Amino acid sequence: LDSLLQERIASERCYKTIMARKGRSKDCAGRSIGCETNLINLLRWLKRHNFESFVRLRPAVFPVTGRGLQALQNIPENSVIVRIPIACCVTRYYLQTSSWIHTKLGTQFGSFKTQDLLSVWLALLTDGNLMQELRPEYCYWKHYLASLPEDYSVPVTCTQEEISKMPSYLKNKILAQKEDIDKSFKKFQQYFPHLDKDRYLWGYCTVNTRAVFLQKDPRDVGKGEVGEDCLALAPFLDLLNHSDDVSVEAGINLSSNRTDKVTEYFYEILVNQEVKKYNEAFICYGKHSNTRLLLEYGFNLGDFNNNEHIEVFLEDIFQCFQSTNTSISNLDKKLHILQANDLVSNLGISKSGLSWNLKAVIYILTLSDLSAWHNVYEHEDFLQLNHIFTKFLELFLENLKSSRNSMNATQKCSKYFVLVKELLEYHVILVTNVYKNMLC
Repeated sequence: LDSLLQERIASERCYKTIMARKGRSKDCAGRSIGCETNLINLLRWLKRHNFESFVRLRPAVFPVTGRGLQALQNIPENSVIVRIPIACCVTRYYLQTSSWIHTKLGTQFGSFKTQDLLSVWLALLTDGNLMQELRPEYCYWKHYLASLPEDYSVPVTCTQEEISKMPSYLKNKILAQKEDIDKSFKKFQQYFPHLDKDRYLWGYCTVNTRAVFLQKDPRDVGKGEVGEDCLALAPFLDLLNHSDDVSVEAGINLSSNRTDKVTEYFYEILVNQEVKKYNEAFICYGKHSNTRLLLEYGFNLGDFNNNEHIEVFLEDIFQCFQSTNTSISNLDKKLHILQANDLVSNLGISKSGLSWNLKAVIYILTLSDLSAWHNVYEHEDFLQLNHIFTKFLELFLENLKSSRNSMNATQKCSKYFVLVKELLEYHVILVTNVYKNMLC
């Protein structure tokens, strides 16, 4: 990375050399972007705060994943590939102790989620009419802010008309996101009357797609955060793309010996597998379905996602019973059993078929005598219910195709609506294959 700061032309020359060599894998086709002014300025700013890299990486654009980090050496397993000074990370502790935002929110600071605090911080610092009180803070963070994308490909940016045409497993989650954004925005308006809604949405998407897990800022003498508040923004780390096939560790000073005296704190990423020279370095955002990846990060892996499943709701199951004029006896008692035993979670469809929980729910809903409902745990395939499973898949597939037709008929689509349509098309294919296998 030092070479990026010393010689802009060097990275382009390196790229040409790489592509001229024979026998490189397709992962090598990364075009260097280390010469971009925003990245140069970001790296210079990080280095002024003792940023360093134990391995040689460079920013590059890849044909499939877009912006990422390319290894310029063979990186052994259990190597720390990136370490960001904690002074360059935006944490809840920073906002509470060093940001003007805390001064403005006062005693109400603690009533806001970290997600919302980071979102409003980003919105205010990137507003064209920057408040005078924020200018010193902006000067410190300006190179990080300039490195962020102008927009994001997450579905929450779609129009209301587009969202209304999506299947329920997408529509319901997007509407919930929009509701959260609207509520927090209105709450912040009491303190920042000139807060721009579009900037706040951009800030929210920035946090959603780029925040890292941090339970406790090491400078915080308190207990730190819990649950969904364990978030922080770490510059430069957002260049690392996701892969299902990698395992990483993230935390504070992972490379330091426990006996060393700690004088500086760094947020570090350690990879548990080797990265070949010229290949892209990846991290894992979590074992998520394509729906979750698109909603939270703005992309999906299609058939390459080993964790793919399409979420199913109880309403989908009830619709199946209604379509065949089948009544459900003792529904309240059955719902109590299902909820008390956590059988209503993990309802979904994957390439291997209906999830066990989904089959179990249908099994219990068909029982006439609930005294033996525990027998559900003795079944694995529920073969006696295949005719109901087939009918369920048939109806679910019809609903998907109906949503697809409605979405495809939409005129003047927003910029990233096409990504939702692509995911739905993949889901139609997946459910079609499961349905055909069920008929065999």
